[in-house]
Amino acid sequence: MLTLDLLVIKKGGRLPTVTDANIVLGKLNSKKILGGRMDVDIQLAKDAIKNEISDKSNLNIEDAAAGIISVVNSNMIRAIRVVSVEKGYDTREFALMAFGGAGPLHACEIALGLGIQKVVMPPHRLVLLAH
Repeated sequence: MLTLDLLVIKKGGRLPTVTDANIVLGKLNSKKILGGRMDVDIQLAKDAIKNEISDKSNLNIEDAAAGIISVVNSNMIRAIRVVSVEKGYDTREFALMAFGGAGPLHACEIALGLGIQKVVMPPHRLVLLAH
């Protein structure tokens, strides 16, 4: 889902990323990420969202960032439904396990969208991060 070629870490991208949206919304540190190992430029994140979304719509930067998160979460909900509901499983009978770098940022909203009551966040969830 996320790559390390993020606009917020000054890699030169022009399109806003999910990480940009999470930073603008205050869900991630606006100065450093990855345990303080990477600097963030929140203004670049805001500019990317403004230039690519806000200027082309009637959304302010925060609403546009929330829209990015909504689209991403909807895609994850849809993917979970494909491997569960469409195969006869009722997601309300399961817990959702949040893992990887950004999983916990999205897990509660995804759980709500699926009617799941419990979210599990293992203490060593980065072990499950794909590289």
